[in-house]
Amino acid sequence: MGRTVTILISRLEDPMVFQNSMLSLIRYLIIVLCVFLTGCSQLGYLAQATRGQLEITFSRKPIDEVLANNQATSQTRERLELVKRIRQFAIEELDLPKNSSYTTYSELGRPYVIWNVIAAPPYDLTLKTWCYPITGCISYRGYFSEKKAISYQERLIEEGYDTCLL
Repeated sequence: MGRTVTILISRLEDPMVFQNSMLSLIRYLIIVLCVFLTGCSQLGYLAQATRGQLEITFSRKPIDEVLANNQATSQTRERLELVKRIRQFAIEELDLPKNSSYTTYSELGRPYVIWNVIAAPPYDLTLKTWCYPITGCISYRGYFSEKKAISYQERLIEEGYDTCLL
């Protein structure tokens, strides 16, 4: 224990290590502050959003690999071939950058990636907005579960909003 403390103290005496440690601490505190400022009611929403995004990220495969293994449906194969042609057109004809955009595919086993709930007060075209730590304020709320999206939509209807599920 004593040796560990000595090593830690000697590392913190190094100005660069101390500065990096302080920056890490400040980042951590900012994240914690953002979570608390969003309110407890949004923690569940933010958790499902994080889970959904991670599901997409970890299930993605290169489009060429999906097409090569012949396990995708014919409709999915046609759509992925179309994505490849559109991407190639964008690179060659529109001079868009040849980067990793539109090169992967995620099979999630559901009809939609996300269900968006939008709401507005009755007889008003001003959309309700929700504010989040990373994305800022947006005029929709996305759910990776249709059931959760419908549940939230029903709650907004009970609060008197006109809603739409997209």
